[in-house]
Amino acid sequence: MAKAVVIVTVKEGILDPQARAIIHAMESLEFSDCRHLVSGKYFELDFPELDGDAALQKADEAARRILVNPNIESYTVKLKD
Repeated sequence: MAKAVVIVTVKEGILDPQARAIIHAMESLEFSDCRHLVSGKYFELDFPELDGDAALQKADEAARRILVNPNIESYTVKLKD
C-alpha cells in the first residue's frame, strides 16, 4: 500500500487572508517575531493497490484535477513514509 501527501499553498504574490488573520492573532498573543506566513491545505491519499510511483502519479492527477486551483495555488506531491 502506498500513501501520498499533497501539500497545497497559495502562490507567491496572491493575497492570503487566512495567513494575514493568523499573523494578526499571533501578534496579539505576543508572537510578533513572525513576519511572514503561508497558509495551505494538507491531503493524505491512500492507494492500497498501487506501488509508490503509481501512487505519486495518481496523487498528482488528483491534485491537478480536483485539489488545486492552479490560478492561485501551487502544490507538491510526495510519498508518506
